Amino acid sequence: VFIVGFGVFAYQSAHSALLDAVASDLASAVNEKEIAIDHWREHRLEVLVAISKSTLISQMTVSLTNVPVDSETARSNRAYLKQLIKQWAGPGRPFDTILVVEENGGTVIFSSDETELGTFKENREYFIGGRKGPVIVGPSFSITNNKAMVFAAVPVKNEKGSVAAVIVGRVGMDRVN
Repeated sequence: VFIVGFGVFAYQSAHSALLDAVASDLASAVNEKEIAIDHWREHRLEVLVAISKSTLISQMTVSLTNVPVDSETARSNRAYLKQLIKQWAGPGRPFDTILVVEENGGTVIFSSDETELGTFKENREYFIGGRKGPVIVGPSFSITNNKAMVFAAVPVKNEKGSVAAVIVGRVGMDRVN
């Protein structure tokens, strides 16, 4: 009886210790993933802030807000902006897509994905927050891309210091390592 009782006690103790160890390992792994995702998100925001501070990019962005979207000047500025932006948007780049959303009305006046041009983002959390300052939103479901995305947004100010547009970087959660 003593041996059986001791065996049951040893089994229960070992089982409990094993469960505690597994729970501790899982909690540690979750914590590491959360830190990695936070770092990943912060890096995307830092990249977008740097993009928005580029004199050429901010000048092109502000210029786009001052001309009709279908004008030759707008087409020329978008083509030039696309060349400037291409190192940050697309496969293997920090963002899947970069958009410029006009502050007045929330209309997309530039996109590295041209199908977005002319769409409205005025009610999107990233646009609303991005008008106030740098912001990360998500992950949330993108209707446009049919997948979970993270959105980084930063304001671009004109020469008077007013927000002229919001630059938005969008990246799929499938790219989180």
